[in-house]
Amino acid sequence: MRAALKAAALKKRAAIEYATTEANTIATGILTAPEWYLTATGGGVVTARLATELEGGDGATIYAVNPSRDATPSGYWSRQHYVVAPTGATQLVLTGEFRRIVGDSSSEKFALAFANQGQTAWVGSQQLVTLTDSWQTVSLTVSVTAGTVYRATLICHDAFLAVLNSRCLMRNLRVYPNGASGVFASSWYRLRTVRGDTRGGDNNASLGRPTHNPQAWIGARTKAASWVAEVSSSLYSTYATQSHGSQNINTTHTVLTLAANDTPKQFAGSGVSERKDLRIHAGLAVDSAGVKASSVLALYLPQSAGVPKVIPAKARKVFVIGDSIAAGWTTTLPQRDSWGAILRDSYNVELCLEAWGSRELADDEVLAATSSYASTGFAQVAARAAAFGATDIILALGVNDWLNATLTKTAYGTKLASYASALHSANPSAAIWALTPLSLGASYSAPNVNGDTLADFRTQATSALTGSPSVTVLDGATIFPGSGAELNADAIHPNDAGHETIADNIAAEIGL
Repeated sequence: MRAALKAAALKKRAAIEYATTEANTIATGILTAPEWYLTATGGGVVTARLATELEGGDGATIYAVNPSRDATPSGYWSRQHYVVAPTGATQLVLTGEFRRIVGDSSSEKFALAFANQGQTAWVGSQQLVTLTDSWQTVSLTVSVTAGTVYRATLICHDAFLAVLNSRCLMRNLRVYPNGASGVFASSWYRLRTVRGDTRGGDNNASLGRPTHNPQAWIGARTKAASWVAEVSSSLYSTYATQSHGSQNINTTHTVLTLAANDTPKQFAGSGVSERKDLRIHAGLAVDSAGVKASSVLALYLPQSAGVPKVIPAKARKVFVIGDSIAAGWTTTLPQRDSWGAILRDSYNVELCLEAWGSRELADDEVLAATSSYASTGFAQVAARAAAFGATDIILALGVNDWLNATLTKTAYGTKLASYASALHSANPSAAIWALTPLSLGASYSAPNVNGDTLADFRTQATSALTGSPSVTVLDGATIFPGSGAELNADAIHPNDAGHETIADNIAAEIGL
């Protein structure tokens, strides 16, 4: 019996022990990952996938690059990955192993290249790959400036290739610096697995990388005394403060301050060489002519500290659907001070924050399908909650619908009930909590242009959801009474103390 229990314990440990890592690269070798940004002209769908045995691959670690020969002869095909030249780096090296797909001619060619961040010029020369029936290692080395962003590129292009629409097999692709200091001076791991996120498959076209849910994070349990975090944001140019990332060591947070829009930035961190839970969080998001958001891109740890371990997941997984208030828009540090972050850090839950500035209930009703979520409207967000594995869903929308008079009180109640129904259908075992609009400052107590007050919205929500077996109403005026001392100067966004009140009251209501 003891042996059986030990075996079971070891099996369980093995399932959670190690974080997903890659070694000695600053670009993922997973060519199908969203970080590899697709560019093409001339039509066709650009593809890159794991190779089959018929293509000479093992179907696991070998990729068929452009297997369908997409892009017309007058166009080009390329895959690009943004990389930051680390501190001290004088060169970047792009390297991989290449060979022909079985049955292709000897005229097949490919190329490696680096472009500048704006893709207005090549950096150094390009390295032509003449494909053969045998695997060959090909590398390109270029001189770079430390701290500068570049685009590592795989390309077929008539500017320097004899044959267009080429394709090949590829494996062991990586990018590494020469001359770098700190973590990158020796062997390192690259972590890319994101927690608290359901949007990683939705690419940000300008950034060339996935856009995550606000406060999503990459992290590990590690003894590393030094590390490097990499974050970015498409939000910076409009809302700099809300774009910043956060470093969290055992729930102690510090801000990671960005300096430019759509520009990945690396941050060196250090601490004692003791076991710690290290998390790097993305910043916030806003709906401004499309959702602009922040991304946590990678965490680099020295191999000398051992293989990084997974931070065990919490049993309660809380999925929050909300607006700027739910996101902690004007708190000192949202990743620490927002009510969702307080639930995560102080009440022992996993958090997925599907919340951003200016969001309305009406926005979710008309959501279009994406590559990651074929569903539309309320059902799409419901599918995101299911993908997260939510045990609890907090629906906290309505203030912007009232403020902008987008919905009448009656329409709000009707649509809120439809939203709750969609959430329940996709998440039948999850507890659904409808948080009605909070009681805000005195200036927000008067009727809007439709003649509705926030109190009317709360009453209508309660009425519309009464009797629903799938949802419990949380009265916003009870959760947050709207004390002036707990509101920021705008009288609509709670301050740090206000968010603490909200978190404590929600925790009590949902049984944390």
